[in-house]
Amino acid sequence: VSQSRYEARRRKHRQATPKWLTRQQKQQIRELYKIAITMTKLTGERYVVDHIVPLRSDIVCGLHVPWNLRVITQVENLQKSNKLVDTPSATWYKLIIPGSTRVSDSPG
Repeated sequence: VSQSRYEARRRKHRQATPKWLTRQQKQQIRELYKIAITMTKLTGERYVVDHIVPLRSDIVCGLHVPWNLRVITQVENLQKSNKLVDTPSATWYKLIIPGSTRVSDSPG
């Protein structure tokens, strides 16, 4: 990853991180990144931290908070792209977007 792309990603995460997060919640985020690194080292497969609700989407924008993050393989993350996935953390989406039958109905 080029330095400029890395900086852009960090900036996007900072902008999506609420000021009201507690130290404990910020530590939880750091722990998820450590888990991804550890899983990558243990398995040889690249693991990443995924935003369940994307930070930027045509339908909804998520936050960089512990309850919107999960550790998944890079392959899974690339398949997901910038879409919502059907997880317990994202089920509220069905209530907000009229006509949605599945979370994966999101465009893009």
